[in-house]
Amino acid sequence: MLMSPLKVIISCLFIINTYSATGYIKTRSFEVMGDENPYFQISEIKVVELERQIPFSIEDLSVTNTKNIQTAILIVDGLLAIGKKVWPIIEDNKPVINVDNKLSISVVPKIADTPNSDIPFLLTNWSVPKKKSFRVSYLNGFGSEVIGFTYSILYQYGGKYDGRGQYLTAINVIVDKVNVSWGFNFSAKTSLMSIVNHGSKKDPVAGASFKISYVAKSILKEIRAEDGFHIQGNGVLNKL
Repeated sequence: MLMSPLKVIISCLFIINTYSATGYIKTRSFEVMGDENPYFQISEIKVVELERQIPFSIEDLSVTNTKNIQTAILIVDGLLAIGKKVWPIIEDNKPVINVDNKLSISVVPKIADTPNSDIPFLLTNWSVPKKKSFRVSYLNGFGSEVIGFTYSILYQYGGKYDGRGQYLTAINVIVDKVNVSWGFNFSAKTSLMSIVNHGSKKDPVAGASFKISYVAKSILKEIRAEDGFHIQGNGVLNKL
């Protein structure tokens, strides 16, 4: 006897990446099982780049302090990534507060006999802090938003060592707003995936790839999703 399509486990139907006048849009749609309560089912996840960026606050800038960072997490082609490789940004529906200023990441030159925490301060020509904001929406079977999450990526770029290179510092992902409806649980974390040199050995251009992983749970289903982005030392940020 063939199983009814309504009994099939929710599965991802498609992933679309498009660009519009409002910026980056990424949509994931899911099949809704007709014999389950639509309220607890996720029918769509949408990620939209906000055309109007959320302004900086004092709290935003405070997390970009790299003085306390001491851990080397990646070394590639003369580039050194220092900071924390994985850090939570939402746990149990609430933003994780960064209390120790150790969660931002720098991608800088590896300098012999120099403490990691001092390297960003030996570089010059840093840009002003840059911020890009994104909105993630989870819609249920009724088309209502049951999870809403706005986050921002912060970074500074263009740092030079002895007049050469374009490096990165103060890379962070912060939560601007999160709303989770009754019956759902939501968490998210950020991970540094890789670093790369887009330039030459004499004149490096640092690059860093990250991903933001989401986990949404209801009494019916757990759905995992992720989004990636790549930042270059010349200031370009690409959503993957």
